[in-house]
Amino acid sequence: MGPASGWAGRSVTVRASRSGDAVTIRARVDEEMWRLVRVAPLRPEAVVSAGPFCCAPSRAGLVVLFTSWRTTDADISLHP
Repeated sequence: MGPASGWAGRSVTVRASRSGDAVTIRARVDEEMWRLVRVAPLRPEAVVSAGPFCCAPSRAGLVVLFTSWRTTDADISLHP
């Protein structure tokens, strides 16, 4: 939803969560507050799977290293 220039060269944690008719993507570095990255529509009946992927639509040369991938139970602080 906005630039995160201060994140360059740092480890970023990305969280995707599905609720109702949308998937919400949030990200943060270290223990900072979660930032909203994207809210995308998703039909509630859609059967989906997910995995890591990253791209840079505005410039060449982006290098991304994925260090882990986990699927967890819903975070009740995000989806009460």
